[in-house]
Amino acid sequence: EYIEIAWLIVLAPLIVSPIILAFGRRMFSGGAYLAIGSVIVSLLASIYVLSIIIQTKGTYIIESFEVIPTFQINNQIIKGFKWSLYLDNLSVLTSLVVALVSLFIFIFSIEYLRGDKGIARYFAEISFFVGSMQGLVLSNNLIMLYLFWEFVGLASYLLIGYWHEREEVAAAARKAFLVTRIGDVFFLAGIVILWINLGYLPTVNEIISGKINETLVSLGLAAIVPLLFFGGSIGKSAQFPLHVWLPDAMEGPTTVSALIHSATMVAAGVYLVARLYELFLIDPLPLIVVGFIGGFTALYASTLGLATNDIKRVLAYSTISQLGLMMLALGLHIPSSAMMHLYSHAFFKALMFLSAGVIIHMLHTRNMLEMGGILKYNKTSYYGMLIGGLSLIAIPPFSGFFTKDIIIEEAFFVNPYLFLFGILTSFFTAIY
Repeated sequence: EYIEIAWLIVLAPLIVSPIILAFGRRMFSGGAYLAIGSVIVSLLASIYVLSIIIQTKGTYIIESFEVIPTFQINNQIIKGFKWSLYLDNLSVLTSLVVALVSLFIFIFSIEYLRGDKGIARYFAEISFFVGSMQGLVLSNNLIMLYLFWEFVGLASYLLIGYWHEREEVAAAARKAFLVTRIGDVFFLAGIVILWINLGYLPTVNEIISGKINETLVSLGLAAIVPLLFFGGSIGKSAQFPLHVWLPDAMEGPTTVSALIHSATMVAAGVYLVARLYELFLIDPLPLIVVGFIGGFTALYASTLGLATNDIKRVLAYSTISQLGLMMLALGLHIPSSAMMHLYSHAFFKALMFLSAGVIIHMLHTRNMLEMGGILKYNKTSYYGMLIGGLSLIAIPPFSGFFTKDIIIEEAFFVNPYLFLFGILTSFFTAIY
């Protein structure tokens, strides 16, 4: 089978990015077609790889060159590693969702940023972002995964600060960069502790198959390593107390908010826990922490959503709240439901952000108290907002109903406290 095509999922947007940066000004709409083409390649490659995985029901690992070679000092052998991709249902399906949502947002961006003088820079940065996100999702080595994790943070910083001439925009970008770095320090510490104690760095495949479980238990690291990894998730997925960067990140273009803050970057934290789930199961403590931090974040953010009038900030708080619900699901031992909610949320939240973008563009205000009668002026945005909103509140037959109710139902049977968090969150979500 031509499974090697999976490299295109990651490499197509990454290779296109510097080309657009160099020559984009001479192309139509700042190299938009090149960027869109690269995402289409990424999308088609992930569909193809997914079809192979579904047919063969297999898990594939494809390796490339050695990033760090294995070398010997005196009698000590220091193991290097090859960059490899781990392909299974979870990783390839996630990369498919990332590519699909990105494609729609790229197309929307052409019109949204028409005539903007920095448009070539915008398409270069956003292509780099998508490539990095795909690398994060598919990488089999923890070091490469961490490298792309940082690249996503960098791209996010560049995109939030896109209109950096305005001081509040530059401040928001710095804040997002620094707050997520706090979480990343924990993640890096977890990787380093693993590396030092095991003498080599296990791949994602080895962690999932449980090869290092007994070693971790005997070293007494079964609780601390997953908790440190979860520290990275708290930063990226904007969980309490590192949630403060996400509402400010709304200063970037609305297309960026739709991409980063609904579908991709903030989902990376939830994805990391789901991907390395075997690591979290060794000791009962990490998942209890994940569940309660998620539950508290969901409730807290939903109350903040009631108290603000800025339409984009309300959507940001709503995102934090939904990510909290996904973490709550992970804490309840239902990672599949958490990922299902992540996928459905990616689509309806991107829809709501793009609709909000049109409305803000039209009315030149972000204050919801000054809006009304949108149905008369712009039917598309009105229905976009309506469908996204109904899905978010979890009204059947919309997708949110099927993914959100499973989580709350499970909480009802397993843990009354988490059930309370979930129900109250949904109630406040419906209100705002």
